[in-house]
Amino acid sequence: ATTYAQAETTFTDMRPYFGIIGRDAPLFLVNGNHDGELTWEIPGRQSPDLPIWSTHLRQLYYPNPVPNTFYSGSSSIDPLLGSVRDGYYAWEWGDALFVVLDPYWYTTVKPGYDDPASGWNWTLGREQYEWLRSTLANSGSRYKLIFIHHLVGGNAEGRGGVEVASLYEWGGNNIDGSYGFEPYRPGWDLPIHQLLVRYEVNAVFHGHDHVFVKQELDGIIYQEVPQPSTILYNRISLADEFGYTGDVVYGSSGHLRVTVAPDGVTVEYVRSYLPGDESAGQVNGQVDFSYTFK
Repeated sequence: ATTYAQAETTFTDMRPYFGIIGRDAPLFLVNGNHDGELTWEIPGRQSPDLPIWSTHLRQLYYPNPVPNTFYSGSSSIDPLLGSVRDGYYAWEWGDALFVVLDPYWYTTVKPGYDDPASGWNWTLGREQYEWLRSTLANSGSRYKLIFIHHLVGGNAEGRGGVEVASLYEWGGNNIDGSYGFEPYRPGWDLPIHQLLVRYEVNAVFHGHDHVFVKQELDGIIYQEVPQPSTILYNRISLADEFGYTGDVVYGSSGHLRVTVAPDGVTVEYVRSYLPGDESAGQVNGQVDFSYTFK
């Protein structure tokens, strides 16, 4: 989009689709790479205002929670917006803490896909990081669940799961395996993964790679979520393309249903098929895989 009106059309066009779900359930958005809220687009680009427009339009049509007696999040004035930004937030419901993170707005220099070392450009930013640490430390919830578009680091393209969880801000290591967290993040407590281990996070739900992959590292489930809208059913080749190895792999299309109960959290992979594509073993709404952690 090169004008505000073009950007607004993108947001209004999506309302009927979000409305199908929004009549019965709340909508919580997690900032991703196609949402326009990319601050690295601001310096010297064709549409330097697009990240600002995208944020204002999302807050107008699909507002996320802001801090109050129930939700927590950023309460400071963002210098680019002139207002509080609602890109990361958390709340407790029943036995669970839900934490939504934003790896894009605070990554101000785009990582170079041909430069592995630029993975250090990916960042939550100091303020979001300290909020995450405080939120986890002060939560007494039995279950702690993280939602983020992709790991902060991984590789320069943000691809991958546990195979890259040891790198950059997420895991603290340089691409050659040496430890680089102190030089690149002076004064920060721990890399993000180690922080999640310390405060007994149960699962990290991440997207970006459009395939179902369940993995585990140091007692934390890393769940790559599927794409619910594609008709390229069972395209598990994406797992190989983006560096996933082993574990549980299924193709899209589908979504996850996460149920929190006193005796555990159950995650189900609910498949999506168009009516004309259904067959024996390929039925819209079927559950292909499920697991429970306690």
